Amino acid sequence: MDDAIETTTKDIEELEFGWTYDKESHEYRFLDNQVMSVTQLIPKLLNKDIYNEVPDNILKKAAEYGTKIHSLIEKLEDGEELSDLSIEEKHSVLQYKTIKDFETKEKELFVHYENIYCGRVDGIGENIIYDIKTTSKLYEDNISLQLSMYLLAYDKENYEKYKGYVLWLPKKGTGKKIEIPLYKMKDILIIVERIKVLDLEINEDIKNKIIWSEEYVK
Repeated sequence: MDDAIETTTKDIEELEFGWTYDKESHEYRFLDNQVMSVTQLIPKLLNKDIYNEVPDNILKKAAEYGTKIHSLIEKLEDGEELSDLSIEEKHSVLQYKTIKDFETKEKELFVHYENIYCGRVDGIGENIIYDIKTTSKLYEDNISLQLSMYLLAYDKENYEKYKGYVLWLPKKGTGKKIEIPLYKMKDILIIVERIKVLDLEINEDIKNKIIWSEEYVK
């Protein structure tokens, strides 16, 4: 019984007052009420699921790789020495160093907007909000909405001063820094109103795909 309690506790990450993240179910909660993440909301808001036809095994494998690259980059930004990297990992780290031409002020930052939605921003620079992608293909519509929602949660007061970027690190090919147009703040506020009335029930049959795709779209 004690072991079960300890395991459950380890799976729960305390974020800030009232906020937790369940690593097992990939659920964010505020005062024990589930709050949808940005990546869970995007398919509903854009009325399309870009990963719907991707086989689960491929999606899971890609998610694991994306998570690994994000972890390596976080260590790199912290000044840690990286070792025992695979060829693909070395390639991604080198591409990241090559294309990133600005300083990071914040990384892997948890944000939320009025307890309506939440998520983690890959990085914030000086008037820059950015995301790191390791996917073979970019979906700029998704990234634009993703970054815009994060930015509203992070710095609403100075929203219009920011630019959005994606640092694209595909397994094969050359990494790229690509500017992503952000939504006008008035438009993203309209989307927030839509979120309030969305049916946010998650079908259990697709829960694993949501979890894996949430990691994959990093």
